[in-house]
Amino acid sequence: MNKLILSLKNMVQIPDFKQFMVTIFFLGVTASVYGPYISIFGLQEMQMTPALFSLYYSLSTIFGIVLNLALGRLSDVVRSRKLIIFAVLLSGAVGYAILAFSRNYSVVLISSCLFVALSNAAFPQLFAFAKETLGHDSQETNTSVIGTLRSFYSIGWVIGPLLGSLVFLYYGFTWLYLFVAVLFLMLMVILKSGKLHENDNKARPKKKAVVMSRKIFLSVVSFIFIFTASGISMISLPLLITEELHISKAYIGVLYSAASFTEIPCMMFFGYVAGKVNKSRLVAAGIAAALLYYFGMMLASQMWQLFCLQILSGIAISLIMGLGISYFQDLISDQPGTTTALYTTTNRLGSVTAGFLTGYLYQWYNYRVTFLVCGIMAICSLVFLFISNINSAALKQNESNSM
Repeated sequence: MNKLILSLKNMVQIPDFKQFMVTIFFLGVTASVYGPYISIFGLQEMQMTPALFSLYYSLSTIFGIVLNLALGRLSDVVRSRKLIIFAVLLSGAVGYAILAFSRNYSVVLISSCLFVALSNAAFPQLFAFAKETLGHDSQETNTSVIGTLRSFYSIGWVIGPLLGSLVFLYYGFTWLYLFVAVLFLMLMVILKSGKLHENDNKARPKKKAVVMSRKIFLSVVSFIFIFTASGISMISLPLLITEELHISKAYIGVLYSAASFTEIPCMMFFGYVAGKVNKSRLVAAGIAAALLYYFGMMLASQMWQLFCLQILSGIAISLIMGLGISYFQDLISDQPGTTTALYTTTNRLGSVTAGFLTGYLYQWYNYRVTFLVCGIMAICSLVFLFISNINSAALKQNESNSM
């Protein structure tokens, strides 16, 4: 514990670390204010059918993937990554301002596919910016820094759902989305007022396109499976609470905050441990925790059980999402924008698949069955991660034998 505290003290002394810490914290608050209410907005506020909601959720996510990958590639070669971050934050403010006032399906769909989808690139771009600006010769230090910053994103997720719940319950979706738009503008002010600097004022040298090696491909497939499960769970939890268990909507934000509260110490601890332990094993442990969580949610029938299960959810998120960024950044260390975008793309692809599946699952099955599907996907994720690391170990062994 003393070593962990010392490590945190040393990080705070790194130039620009505090500024990144504050910015990423408020990005977490912003994302968590609206995140838990997407399904309720579509199915209850907009009165979409399950099929229309599936189309809306999936199309907006597909556009997010395309824009995210394009910006990730662009950010590794252009002069200023900071300028790109400003653009995506402004896009978020515009997109959510439109959602605040429009209930027309076409307008909401177009705004979500363009402005909101573009704003989702803020997360990978900020972490790529952090990797470049705070980069250290030691991989162990880099992993701890990125993991710690990711924990501040989770701290934002403790506060955001509670704020979102208060705004939503008392003022509805119009003020909720206006609040999100203001938060995006506030992030622009924070970024502008700080002293974050680019490492190099000249245009970055042109990078080679990412080669999809077997390890990268299998890792991508593994993360798509677990993020699909996570997406289905995210959509289903509010509906399970309100429609299956008939519990007040007020508890939705509280549950998400409870999970995030568990994430924070776990993420800091695992970020410190990750420099000394194989990352893939820790990620696998996170997927196993998610598997237990999904099966637990399938059987839960009381509020106290849901609260207890959020501990497993917090552990899973801290390992999968906390270490997932550095796991991908290590695959191609000199292209942080591309690899961080690749990581978030697995998240988006998982969301697309989740959007398609949930729409059809809801038509034929109850919300508990969706958590069974999540558990099956977590098992598939573990299998692909295991195969990718067996393959990687075999390659290293062959290389050492040939020397």
